[in-house]
Amino acid sequence: MPKIILASSSERRREILKSLGLEFEVVEPEVDERVPEGITLEKVPEVLALRKAKAVYEKLKRPKNTVIISADTLVLKEGELIGKPKDKTHAFEILKKLSGCSHIVFTGLCVLTNDKKLVKTIKTTVYFRKLTAKEILSYIEKEKNVFDKAGAYGIQDLGKVLVERIEGDFYNVVGLPVAALVEILKEVGVEVL
Repeated sequence: MPKIILASSSERRREILKSLGLEFEVVEPEVDERVPEGITLEKVPEVLALRKAKAVYEKLKRPKNTVIISADTLVLKEGELIGKPKDKTHAFEILKKLSGCSHIVFTGLCVLTNDKKLVKTIKTTVYFRKLTAKEILSYIEKEKNVFDKAGAYGIQDLGKVLVERIEGDFYNVVGLPVAALVEILKEVGVEVL
């Protein structure tokens, strides 16, 4: 079994990968997250996920028999990028915008080895229920990590009460699409089951 490296600083991605029963090390990538012009927003996560994996690959001096996993997630509503909130007012604006509507979560997933570069974008549609101003304010006060999440919510935490339903991989919304990852890992000789 090859050595597995998770190229991520995300605690959520670590938890998901650990839940699959895989042994792995974490190496946080240091990358420039600016994207060249001419790339569609839907492709940005792929570009950044590949950049993160390559940065760790080079940092580790091109390791042999190693699988590097990286991901990057973004939230889009009607073609508009919804990032992380800057403050409580911004968080309120984001959640008000998402209330009663759907948005799309795109995750670029990359698995990199010495001889393979597998990159894929996974898409999940999230439908929020109609939220009152009181509910949004209460959520912002109760949710500890609202500023660290694109879209100002974490579906795996208290943010689950904001969501009416989803179409696609739940774990994609959390930040690491499990079904796609398991399939890609098979291609590099890593079996989860």
